[in-house]
Amino acid sequence: MTKYTSVQKREQPVKTRQVHPVWRGIGCLFTILIPIISFAASMLIVEYGVENKWLIPYQLLGNPQLPTFIYKSAVLVQIVGPIAGWTNFYAILVIAIFLMIALGGLLAIVNAIVYQVAGPPRWGPQDVPPPKIKAKRYKR
Repeated sequence: MTKYTSVQKREQPVKTRQVHPVWRGIGCLFTILIPIISFAASMLIVEYGVENKWLIPYQLLGNPQLPTFIYKSAVLVQIVGPIAGWTNFYAILVIAIFLMIALGGLLAIVNAIVYQVAGPPRWGPQDVPPPKIKAKRYKR
């Protein structure tokens, strides 16, 4: 028998190590929104750059040239055909990829900061505290 605690074991609440469903929804939303935002922003950037005579490689400007095998299939023409009518599609695509990488990196940094501030504590109640060692400098 113990003096200060009871012999009966209290049941610990079960902790699940799963992500809250709201965060999954936000991640799915960002997975859809980041490409849309970056593509729309790249269209505006390329349009502004062409108007103001920015140095954009001429290979990226103009209408895209589709391979000949696409025109042999009616299905591929229906799917990829509208892309051939877009002016400066390659420049828009290149800038959109760079913007997606930049926005994804920015969101990763913001996520790390929020997790550091509002995340779980580094040490739990059952962890041993780190050792407090003061090492002396070695001298010969």
